Formats: sequence, structure tokens, C-alpha cells
Amino acid sequence: MITHYCPACWREIAGTEAHCPDCGFDLAQDQALNFEEKLLRSLEHPVPEKRYLAIQILGQLGSQAALPGLEKILDTEVNDIYVLREVLVALSKIQGPRSRALLQKAAEHPFQTVRQLAQSLLARPAEPGAHT
Repeated sequence: MITHYCPACWREIAGTEAHCPDCGFDLAQDQALNFEEKLLRSLEHPVPEKRYLAIQILGQLGSQAALPGLEKILDTEVNDIYVLREVLVALSKIQGPRSRALLQKAAEHPFQTVRQLAQSLLARPAEPGAHT
């Protein structure tokens, strides 16, 4: 049987469901979302590789809409150094005052690796053609 995750609550559900049995989300609504909106939802995906990919693509897109979700990850993630790394790289690609402020916040992070990467990214000049 094919299963997938509800894009609203991330519960694993059967591929034949029209509505999530846990939260009631109409799965057809997910089809109406644009690509960026689906990526934004994926910031909370339970499969780490899906989260990494969403973060990477949002960074490449220069998605300002991703900043609240990326900040939430910075504030709450305590175990996954890899997702934190992807967040910092995405912030460096998004550019702008809010992303820079988040990088500065990350420069004070409890994890030394996160602090060092944030400081390194802050020291870099803006990339040509970067989103501002």
C-alpha cells in the first residue's frame, strides 16, 4: 500500500485518503498550492532530507517568505546540525536585512560549528546577482 504524509500535520496516511484522518485536511487543497508554498510547508517535514531540500531550494529562490520558518528552525532545532547548516547557507543566499540579522543571531548560537559558519557567511561579500 502506498503511503504519504499529510502536508498539514505530517501524519503518515494511506495514499487513497482524500482527507487526513488525523487533522481533516483536504488533500486536494495541497494541489492548489504553488511551488514556493509547498516548499514552505516542507520546512516542517518529518523526513530530514525533505527539509534539507526545501531549505536549499528556498535559498536558491531567494524566498523572503521562508525567513519566518528558517528563524523558527534556528530557534528550535537542537539535534540536527545539518539542517542548521542548510538554514545558514540559505540565509546567505536570500540576502537582505532580515536574513543578515538572522545570520548575526546565529553567530551567537550555542553550537560552535553554527557560530563559526554564521560568522564566515557574514564576512563574505554579497554574491553578484544575490537577492536583496
